[in-house]
Order: sequence, then structure tokens, then C-alpha cells
Amino acid sequence: MIEEAIAILQQAGFDLTAREIAEIFWLAIHLDQPIDQSEEPEQPLPQQPSQSSTVSQEQSQQPQQQSQASTVSQEQSQQPRNQTPNIQPDTKKSPPKAKKPGADVYLPFSKPNKTKESREAIPIKVPAAVALRNSLALGRALRPLMRNVPSATETILDEEATVYQIAESKIWLPVLKPASERCLELALVVEKTSSTAVWKQTIIELQHLVKHHGAFRDVRTWELRITETKVNLFPQTSTGRYDSTPHPPQVLIDPKKQRLILLVSDCISVAWRRQLIQPVLELWGRNGLLTILQLLPERLWERTALGSETPVQLHSLSPGVVNSQLIVKPWDEDDIGLLLEVGNREQGTGNSKSIQNKSSINVPVVTLEPYPLLAWSQVIAGQGNVSTVGFNFDVSEKPQAQRIAVDGELTQAQLTAPALVSRFRATASPMARRLAGLMAAAPVSLPVVQLIQQTLLPKSAQIHVAEVFMSGLLQSIKPVDQDSNPDYIEYDFKPGVRELL
Repeated sequence: MIEEAIAILQQAGFDLTAREIAEIFWLAIHLDQPIDQSEEPEQPLPQQPSQSSTVSQEQSQQPQQQSQASTVSQEQSQQPRNQTPNIQPDTKKSPPKAKKPGADVYLPFSKPNKTKESREAIPIKVPAAVALRNSLALGRALRPLMRNVPSATETILDEEATVYQIAESKIWLPVLKPASERCLELALVVEKTSSTAVWKQTIIELQHLVKHHGAFRDVRTWELRITETKVNLFPQTSTGRYDSTPHPPQVLIDPKKQRLILLVSDCISVAWRRQLIQPVLELWGRNGLLTILQLLPERLWERTALGSETPVQLHSLSPGVVNSQLIVKPWDEDDIGLLLEVGNREQGTGNSKSIQNKSSINVPVVTLEPYPLLAWSQVIAGQGNVSTVGFNFDVSEKPQAQRIAVDGELTQAQLTAPALVSRFRATASPMARRLAGLMAAAPVSLPVVQLIQQTLLPKSAQIHVAEVFMSGLLQSIKPVDQDSNPDYIEYDFKPGVRELL
């Protein structure tokens, strides 16, 4: 560009030096910049004349100053004494204040209307809060699952047997033996519900943990979608998205019983309340190793579908047994006080024969905490002196009246704003209450909540976000479907709730 400008100047007949060309470009750059009127231009300093000329100028200026002084005194004497002099106000406008540098930030779904001054927005990424703060302890809890077995497909060279064969029989052929591999492979099944967006970061970090831990020979993630008429599984691709081709639940059944199915859910969806997921639990529990990874802590299980099921103790004397072969004992709160908040149930104190029957299935339930996860890993590994928490699910069809009553419990009553806030403050944790108060001062979306966690509540966890979202204080502004991006869903507090928080 500079060369072209120099060529044009030369064609016009200007023979300029390098310094002159540089000054031209400098002047062109600064012509477009506004002049700051708040600063007065510096006046050039007058040249100091010689002493003789200064004296002559002072002598010539004295008569002029005397004549000007007499004129001013005559004008002042002509004005009335009670009249103030006519002073003209300064008509110059004050310079406009310079705007501070900055930019407005909007949610991607609530951009303002475009005007002459508005420009295209640039998307920015908000750092997500860490969901699994104890990932190191969780990795240690999974060590009992790191058991090796001979592979049925892969072989390796047996050096000792090969040398012995060459020395004894003079046969120079390699001797192969089955390779060693992990006993279990993992199918991570994520239930797709309206609350899955809240657990997005937790699920991502859980995937990273199990894939890089080394306890499983293969880890694959599936998405479970349950409707009134069908149950489908969608595998996750290498890009992190789920394939659009549906698969039946039978695709996860392994004839060798070496696939562990880990169902990730919070057990609050309609599929749990309407017993739509019970056939899936029965299919996977009777033909494989099924475990429910409950995302909510134990103190909130009473508010989920687990609150209507029977807690049990599960043991195992051999590694990798299916759910139907687990040793079941009734729950004894006096011996194990882990589920004190689940509540007292008449079925929980019966004998083991009433728990094990053809119309029910026992499923271990574990949380993302080191101690429960360690106990569960030891049970799966076959250490009989350890028990883990489980629930006895009744897979028999319930009468329609009972199912409607269960659905009625899920739908929240039309409570007023003060009643909603009072119930939330009575049941939520202190950190969740603080988070809700900070969320009330900003537009509600998952990126905004993550930013609040990172900057204002660094000790908060994903469970506190879930407490706020499942409290009934929030509602989505627009309808949410299965394909909606969780980061683009905008929420708002119900009328009157924001002011109370």
C-alpha cells in the first residue's frame, strides 16, 4: 500500500524525500482523530527582543495605555450608579465528556434491537465452575474395579514358554498366550430430562474421570430418552454429540456379563414418577450389572422417586455378579445410619424373603462421594464383608389410581411467591440460599450462574445449583425441547419471587 502511494506521488511530479513522505503519512493518520477541546493549544513563546528595543517599545506603549485608561473611566462615569455593567455570558459550549471504554454484555438469546449505533456482537466463553472437586478421591475409590482377566480375542508372546519350547523340541515357533485386560467395560447411560442441563458440567467431568482412570477396558456414553410409548438409546459420537439413530435398551445386554451399566440420573423426571423406567431397570438388572448414579445427595432422596421405594443392603461374594444374584438384607438404620433422611418404611424392616421376589429388582444406588463409591466398588469386586446402599424397585404394574396419585405429588401446587420462598429457605442449604439471592440480581442462565460461582461463590458445587433449579422458583421463558442448547436457555423467577430474594 505504501509503495502504491509513493508511485502515485511520483507520477504526479512530486520528487519527495523519505522524511517528507513519512510526514505526509503521519499527517493523514492524525487528520481523522478528534481534537480534544478541553485542552487549550499552547501559545508560541514570543521571541525575546533586545534591551534597547524593549525600552523603546515600553515608551511608545505608555501613551496608548493612558489613553485607554481615560476612555474606560469616561464610559464608567456615564453609566448610572445603580446599574450593573452589562456582562456578556460565555457562549462557548463545554466540550463533550469522553466516554469510558467498555462494552455491553448480553445473553445470546436476548440481544437488543439493532440501531444505528449497535454493532455485531462477539461471543465470549464463560469459565464453568468445577463440578467434581474431589476427583482424586473418587479415582482412588474406583481402584477395586481394576481387576484383570485373560482376553478372549487378543494374544501376546509368551517369552518363557517360547524359550522352553526351542530348548526342548528345537521348534522355532512363538508361543502365544491371552493378553491381560480389564474385567469390566462401562456403559455410561445419561437420562435426558429437563434437568440434564443443570448437570452438564458434572457429566462432562465424570466422563473424563472414567475414561482416563484405567478401571474399565472400554467406556461408551449413551443418552436415554423415555416417552409414553417408547424407550430409545442414542450413542455419543467422537465429537461429543449424540447420534440421531435410536437403539433399543437390549443393545446394552452383554452375554458375557462383563458390561457395567451406570445409569446417571437425579430420579425426579416423569419417567420415574410414572413408573415408565421400571421395565428398563428390570431388563438391565436381570441380565447384567446395573447401578444408579444418583446426582443428588442422600438428604434430598426423599424428594425424588427413591422416596417411595424400599432401601436395602446389598452384598456380593464373587466379582461381577448380576443384580438378580446379589445378596440382599433388610435396611437397618441402627447398624448403618447412612440414610436417616430417607424415612422409616414398614417394608425396610422385613425379612430378606419379602425383598427378593420375581416382581421386584434390587439396584445399587451410589453418589459421587468417595466413601459410598468405595463401598460400591468393593461390592462389585466381590468383597463380601462390605455392603452398599440399594433400593428394591417394584416392577409390577401399579393400578391407574396409584399412578395418578404419584403424578400428583410431582406437580407443584400453585403456591404464592412468599410460600415458594419460605419453603425454599426451609429446605435448601445455606450455600443454595446465597446462590439464589445472587441469581436474583442478574439474568438467569447457566453461563451466568457459572460466572457467579467462579467469582462470588468459589466454594459452591453443582448440587447447590440443582437445589435452586428444582425448588420451583424458576421457570423457562421459552419452551424447551430435547435439542435445545442448555447454555441458551433463559430462565426467570416466578412473579414476585425475585423481589423477595
